[in-house]
Amino acid sequence: MLMLSLLGIYSTHLVLEVVNISIIAYLSVIMIGLVTVVVHHIPLGMNVWVEVIWLMSPTCIMVVLLLRAIMIQYYSDECIMIMDGITVVGNQWFWVWGLDVESIYVYLIRERASLLGDLRIVGTIQSILIPVGSTILLTCSAADVIHSFTIPVLGCKTDLVPGRSNVITLVASMSGILYGQCSEICGTLHGFMPISILSV
Repeated sequence: MLMLSLLGIYSTHLVLEVVNISIIAYLSVIMIGLVTVVVHHIPLGMNVWVEVIWLMSPTCIMVVLLLRAIMIQYYSDECIMIMDGITVVGNQWFWVWGLDVESIYVYLIRERASLLGDLRIVGTIQSILIPVGSTILLTCSAADVIHSFTIPVLGCKTDLVPGRSNVITLVASMSGILYGQCSEICGTLHGFMPISILSV
């Protein structure tokens, strides 16, 4: 459902940008037509063509920049490749991962419960399992204070603000256990909010 609404928004933006370019092109053609009519009735001492060039050059440059920005925006979009969606909610001081039918509460493994070889302060009770090479849509929010969802290995970082949803794409480009952390100071146990993703 979210994908359909996102694609609807993108197609609406595309239509509006095409309308804007059409209006600019139409006004440019009218202006050139008016200038050619007016040029024949102006004495030779006035340099109308310099005025036309001064007016049309920035307009053409802006149209080229607008077209380039549109191409960059739509060619770099990853919405078509998204495989699945996960909701992440930051709480003081744990994460809630919302999957299709259930919510998973992810806490830090306490030191007395950790096994030999476990990493200190980055291990979690449960890890989220995602396939290697998949693209996941993360919808992130916070329940109480500002948090920051960060997985440095994947280059993924976004702020979680209460009452607001941030949507990012997570591309699982490598296998193994991928660790992350809350990187926004959110209270006394801020350093004990690890993120653990198992990519297989």
